[in-house]
Amino acid sequence: MQPLAQKLILRSFYRVVTEEKPLSQGYDLTFYEEEDGTVWAFWNRGSNVGIIQSRIDLEKGKLLDKPKVVIPCGGKGEWDNIGIEGSCVFKRNGIYYLLYSSWTRGYEIGCATAIWPPTLNTPCWSSTP
Repeated sequence: MQPLAQKLILRSFYRVVTEEKPLSQGYDLTFYEEEDGTVWAFWNRGSNVGIIQSRIDLEKGKLLDKPKVVIPCGGKGEWDNIGIEGSCVFKRNGIYYLLYSSWTRGYEIGCATAIWPPTLNTPCWSSTP
């Protein structure tokens, strides 16, 4: 009989950021590294919160800011009402893109954009389904 699951052993450049306890509540945390070396963490904080962000010190495994909601869950009846997850940030031609998904009406993908001067540290994301 074949096993249903198998332990995953990472044998590459991956490493655990926090050994003692989770970095924060939530899941699907991803990193985005700015050209100046600043690293941002994006993750889902729960089905009634949405996608949050904070700068992070990867060497110390510590958040540098109070986590801030950047993509809240949508209102009743909206495509992203129940919960959103799976954030991924990238930059192209000076515009930042934050992709994320929702399972409210099946599985849909959203895209938020921002023009985000790193000196402001206060991005304003605009989302569309």
